Amino acid sequence: MNASAEAPLLSASGISKRFGGVRALRDVAFDVRAGEVHGLIGANGAGKSTLINILSGAIAPDSGSLAVRGRPVPLGSVGEARRAGLAVVHQELMLFPDCTVEENIAATSLPTRGGFVDGRRRRRMVRRVLDSLGTSIDLSRRVAGLSLAERQLVEIGRALCGGGSIFVLDEPTSALSAPEAAGLFRTIGAIVEEDAGVVFVSHRLDEVFAITRRITVLRDGQVEGTWNTRDVDVRTITHAMVGDLADARPTRIESTGPVVLRARGASAPGVAPLDLDLRAGEVVGLAGLEGSGTSTVLEMLGGVIAATGGIVVGGSAARFRHPADAIRAGVVYMPPDRKRGGLWLDRSPLWNVAAAEINRAGSLAWLRFGTLRRAGNRRLDDVGVRAVDREQPVARFSGGNQQRVMLARLVGMGPKVMLLNDFTRGVDVKAKGAIHELVRGLAAEGVAICLTSTDLDELLEVADRIVCMHSGRQVASGPAASFTSLRLVSLVTTGSTLN
Repeated sequence: MNASAEAPLLSASGISKRFGGVRALRDVAFDVRAGEVHGLIGANGAGKSTLINILSGAIAPDSGSLAVRGRPVPLGSVGEARRAGLAVVHQELMLFPDCTVEENIAATSLPTRGGFVDGRRRRRMVRRVLDSLGTSIDLSRRVAGLSLAERQLVEIGRALCGGGSIFVLDEPTSALSAPEAAGLFRTIGAIVEEDAGVVFVSHRLDEVFAITRRITVLRDGQVEGTWNTRDVDVRTITHAMVGDLADARPTRIESTGPVVLRARGASAPGVAPLDLDLRAGEVVGLAGLEGSGTSTVLEMLGGVIAATGGIVVGGSAARFRHPADAIRAGVVYMPPDRKRGGLWLDRSPLWNVAAAEINRAGSLAWLRFGTLRRAGNRRLDDVGVRAVDREQPVARFSGGNQQRVMLARLVGMGPKVMLLNDFTRGVDVKAKGAIHELVRGLAAEGVAICLTSTDLDELLEVADRIVCMHSGRQVASGPAASFTSLRLVSLVTTGSTLN
């Protein structure tokens, strides 16, 4: 544990926060020293995002205090946090898509001359920051046209341009390639050499151990402990994250159904060639962190992005150039964001489900309104949608019901294979249980299902087989019963199992 008596650059104490009846943080004490990279880690739902938002001033805690260099910082004010020297790079990027790279990076620190923006100084400043990150992004490009990795670097560059003495980086490498991440680490090293402090928030324990001086673990809204990095190992930190978990998973019988989809040497940008079989009646869980390649695997199998290598569906070679090609072959893909890519929110659930029926029929001439209504209601009944009025906009439904509507639409396509990306995202515990039952029921009917979840324990609960990915590569696979929570966390965060 901590032994040094160095005066903290930043100190937070007694930080507590509730959202309704849910306790997000309880009496959290946390500090960062000058010249230090401090790792802040924890499983999903541990309270990291809430603590970051409190440090940034985006939300106010119910109790607690924050100080920078011994001076109190008013809580609940983004402006006060910035004036105190806090610069936060959020995982959910906050950029101006219609502005250029240069305009975004310099937005919080415009150099002026004679009361006007000094364009030359601004360009030099922005170019210098991006050079330090090892990227040559064109400063005149619109942010809307950048890749996710490029936008991540722009967000980091803006924080660096804004100055400050404490930088909070939330999953900064999730979308970066190895060379880009290496450039970021060099920049972080230069920052702390100037006696600034960096809070490095990441699920990738190999990176945390490589660049931090100390590590703090949050679990269930509380600080589980703070360690000097050199004095602790991965096993200790992983155990602190997940604790002693009783294994209450249901017993699964290994599927002996026929292979419905077979991928051999399939790859896409960010994913190394991999082999994968999906069998009828089997649920395969892809386990990995954001940026590990799990989402990309589903996208390339579902025709969302182009893939190289061989994909065979139902014994026939398949080359999907568009999701419609995959649907015709019996492969359907559910995106992780139902509000942006999954549902027509201003339309009714019946309308959403009817779209699938129309797609299957191929022509409106062969369909009648009454037929669509009966088919839609049957699909919604099958997935347990509870609503008095099924013709009201889906936007008025709960997250759980929205997710069920999306599943009903996919089922209406008559799939052989369902690819479910973060399949219970944003739904409550009760709705999760119902969706688990629905997924297991579809598998029992012979559908081959491959899914991802940000909750690793959820994968252990619902999947028959687990495939682990790290940095775009498959690092382990086997029956779900062969994985413990501890082993799974180790594999997805470091790429290897604990000794």
